[in-house]
Amino acid sequence: PAFSTVVAGVSIRVVALSLTVNTVFIVATQLLVLRFIRRLRRSVAVTLIGVIWAASWALLGLSALPSVPEARVAGVLAFSALFGLGEIFFAPTLGPLLNSLADDRIRGRANSISGFAFSLGFIASPAIVTGFIATGAAAMWIVLLCLFCVGTIGIGLILGRRLTSAQDYVGARAATLPDSAASEVRDVGAPATPAANLEQTAR
Repeated sequence: PAFSTVVAGVSIRVVALSLTVNTVFIVATQLLVLRFIRRLRRSVAVTLIGVIWAASWALLGLSALPSVPEARVAGVLAFSALFGLGEIFFAPTLGPLLNSLADDRIRGRANSISGFAFSLGFIASPAIVTGFIATGAAAMWIVLLCLFCVGTIGIGLILGRRLTSAQDYVGARAATLPDSAASEVRDVGAPATPAANLEQTAR
């Protein structure tokens, strides 16, 4: 919200509308997108998350450039929808991937650390973005966010080369894999997907 109101120059009403757009977009497209995600490898989904969120943050940054107020409003609303698409990809990907990589001894701790990292991000992000805006470095904040997303793309590409079939494919893909890979997936089992939904606290 701080970037949208201070830098992009849109009203609080537009920020509230953007949250509504985000929620409505997720509800309207979630089932369709999830069908597509189930056909993807988890590493590919991670890569797409990085691509989608890099594009969304870049779009938010560009929304501050037009002199026409309507164009700025359109940019903020488009960001909300695109970010929501990334959330749909994120929710069924990270938790199962984490659980497939962690063994039984450390799985609980791994999930706790993951949850703590998100909580810390939600708490620290507003303070960080406010600091960037106050010092006139809002553009640098957007650039850093895009770079972090590019890093996520790199992680997805690396995972694609290193993950086993059981780790990289969801249980629904077992029937389409070679017999040996399908057997491996069935032995490991498909981890449960936690309900996850990011909030755009840094907007």
